[in-house]
Amino acid sequence: MKDRIRSQQAVTEAHADLLKAVANPVRLCLVHQLATYGPRSVTFFTDCMNSSQSSISQHLSKLRAAGIVEAERDGQSMIYRLIDDRIRQVLDVLWNNEEESL
Repeated sequence: MKDRIRSQQAVTEAHADLLKAVANPVRLCLVHQLATYGPRSVTFFTDCMNSSQSSISQHLSKLRAAGIVEAERDGQSMIYRLIDDRIRQVLDVLWNNEEESL
């Protein structure tokens, strides 16, 4: 019984960490854009979000550290892609509920 509770606690903590990583409007927007449009560069995000490269890079770094996105160099650009399917499910719930309430 204790092992089951510990296992459940570990899963709960992992889910909380995942949600903490996207519990920021900029990071939530970044993962939504990646889920919607696929892999993108930092330059794409700075242009469409009217934000500095430094700011976007810091947010993407946090998402990368959380295992939500990965980056690949393409010349002088870094291309980011969403790699955690759980985030896609969270986004589906959030955006589907948003569309229903409009």
